[in-house]
Amino acid sequence: MLDNLVTNFSRLVPAKWRWIFQHEGVRRYSVNAGWLLFGQISSAAISFVISVLVARQLGPASYGLLNYVISFITLFGFIASLGIYDIVKREFIGQDKQKTDKLLGTGWTLCILGAVLAIICLILVLLVIRQDWSTSRLIVLFSLIFLLQSFAVIDLFFQAKVQSGLSAWGQIGGTIVRSIALIICLLANWPLTYLVLAYLLGSLANQLILLFCYRRYGSCRSWSFDVNLAKKILQQSWPLILSSASLLIYARLDQLLVRNLVGDTAAGFYAVAVKLSEIWYFIPTLLVAAVFPALVAARQSDLSLYRQRWRRLFILFSVLSIGLAGLLSVCSRWLIGIFFGSQYLSAVPAMLIYNWTAVGFFLAVILNNYFIIEQRTKWNFVVNGFGAVANIVFNLLLIPRLGIVGAAWATVASYGVLLVVGFLVIKMSKDYVRE
Repeated sequence: MLDNLVTNFSRLVPAKWRWIFQHEGVRRYSVNAGWLLFGQISSAAISFVISVLVARQLGPASYGLLNYVISFITLFGFIASLGIYDIVKREFIGQDKQKTDKLLGTGWTLCILGAVLAIICLILVLLVIRQDWSTSRLIVLFSLIFLLQSFAVIDLFFQAKVQSGLSAWGQIGGTIVRSIALIICLLANWPLTYLVLAYLLGSLANQLILLFCYRRYGSCRSWSFDVNLAKKILQQSWPLILSSASLLIYARLDQLLVRNLVGDTAAGFYAVAVKLSEIWYFIPTLLVAAVFPALVAARQSDLSLYRQRWRRLFILFSVLSIGLAGLLSVCSRWLIGIFFGSQYLSAVPAMLIYNWTAVGFFLAVILNNYFIIEQRTKWNFVVNGFGAVANIVFNLLLIPRLGIVGAAWATVASYGVLLVVGFLVIKMSKDYVRE
């Protein structure tokens, strides 16, 4: 389908430039990026509509509690993934069937072990902080999603093989199932426990679709676990585990602290500001995922082309992020009013500030993937570690004084620290790439 769209679009391009779309590599990566875009936009659009319905139905206090549960779970995602996703995806490129089966089997086993470890750590933390029983029950139930996401290695396989159309259908299918289940819960006016079950059902549907699509490539029965391969992956991934923890602090710590320091209602307002500001955050992840194989290939064959591609990505991401942040700032009050209603207008001041985290997030994606391709994951940990510490300090200082506005300022400032440290590290490296 998308291949035909590329062909039809090329006919509208002047003849002297038409060769670009006839180039096999360009066509392949264009179609791959198109499928990623289709999957992400479709899922994001459906999810956003459903989140609006959920927020309107629950009200700020209950919606704040639901987002607190989701944020709490997300904070342990770095343990469940063990930081192996990007490394496994990189290793898939250029491997034969036998080695691919070992990667899939080893990656899946590590994900299962990571999920179990994440659930255990989560329960221990709940016991230490003495969270109220009703909230703890929701959090533990939601944590089962880590086990359901263990087949994400198939998604990584599809991305590495430039077959993102299959990933897109899995993503869309899971989103549709989750959305239908959530709508049923809202219409029946069921408690939050059933909404959590709806999220789990959507994740299960996503994994089942991925498994079904994988049948054209082989069977899960041919997967095998390789101890030496697991050690190799974990040796490279441990800095990424810590880096993921740092990144999750950016994504969720502010929402946790707002709920604990200010209350459920404020958490609901802040969740709306974050939801609208981050609606475009799939764009940099999608673009880098689409060109990741091309970057790896260029790194192995042509350093000049490799540097050129990174420079172009940096310029593209800078322009996109500044443009989106500016546009959202102009439309913040209108967007909150039209989608979430007047009961959430108190979120406007925080959103006006939080919009500008887009610049930090877009450029942080570049830094993260640069360090992965360069196999300098320890740098990733150092850079994200500086940003995470700054985020914790800024949040603790500003939230008690400024509430949700302080949380927004804290996130923006900590991204600034991350970028300054990150680009200084790259600047000090030899010729910007590992020779």
